[in-house]
Amino acid sequence: MALDTTIGGSSSDSYVTVAELDEYLAAAYGEENTSVNTFLELEAPAKEHRLKLAALLMNTYPYRGVKASYNQ
Repeated sequence: MALDTTIGGSSSDSYVTVAELDEYLAAAYGEENTSVNTFLELEAPAKEHRLKLAALLMNTYPYRGVKASYNQ
């Protein structure tokens, strides 16, 4: 189950990759944080699933402006 993070892509299903997420969490919260450690220890498919759910949730928020393309 690979992620598609193509900007503006009609089949994109995540805003970031698993590697980008891991890097961000380690830098922002430190690896001593038990919640972050628990997440970092998950397998890639579990992280991908959570990233897809996060993107779906973010896509329900009302944003100002217009989409660059209909399928965005």
